[in-house]
Amino acid sequence: MSKSKKNANLKKRQQEDKNFKISLSITCAILLVFVLGFFGTKYLPDLIKEWKYKASLVDFTRQESYIVDENGNKFYATNRSLEAINTDLAYGLLDGAEYRFISFMHEEGKIPEYIVRYENGQKGEVLRLENAKNITLSDFLPVSADICPSNSSYPNDYFIAHDKYLQNGKNNKNDEEYINMVFDSLTKGEEVSPPLTQKSSVWLKLKSQKYPGLYYCVVFVLDENEIAYLYDVGSGKYVLAPDKLTVRLS
Repeated sequence: MSKSKKNANLKKRQQEDKNFKISLSITCAILLVFVLGFFGTKYLPDLIKEWKYKASLVDFTRQESYIVDENGNKFYATNRSLEAINTDLAYGLLDGAEYRFISFMHEEGKIPEYIVRYENGQKGEVLRLENAKNITLSDFLPVSADICPSNSSYPNDYFIAHDKYLQNGKNNKNDEEYINMVFDSLTKGEEVSPPLTQKSSVWLKLKSQKYPGLYYCVVFVLDENEIAYLYDVGSGKYVLAPDKLTVRLS
């Protein structure tokens, strides 16, 4: 094959390669425009919204006995009896978990005194700002309660508050005496050893006007000998339950 013919074939292949690259570039550009047009229009607003949401939250750092936000505010774990009734918007993030405001216990524009860990759709521990009170049952002053089976977080019964604590009032039921039994027994009663066996248990999720976003959880326990106890989860204290309360809950 002559030299001139070889050169002609080489130029032809180079031109073909060039044309292929141009065609490929155009195809990729068209595909990119399509993808951005379709997915960008559909998902970009959500991505921007998510970014803005996370940018508005404070970052926490974990220390040995507390977590601290980027402004130096320290939050400590509270009494284990405390549980948030409902959560509000998130305040900060740490290790993929949100730390949320507690409904009815946050004033906009102020650092929250109490927050709750929220992860995988579940409420976790309640934390308090460094100078906020570490709430005990004596501080809590309960006025009513949700009564929950041990295997459920949903109440199947209630201790109804006295009319003086209700907006509408005129209740046909008043369980104030039972609330007082629980409170007096655990704050004034003699501590006893825990039951060796447990036949059944019921969670009493106490409510307070003083801390409207929180439960204070105590447990009514019945052992195999039908002896009833009240257990303060936070303090670890067991007392014998009053007979009238035992009849009401058994």
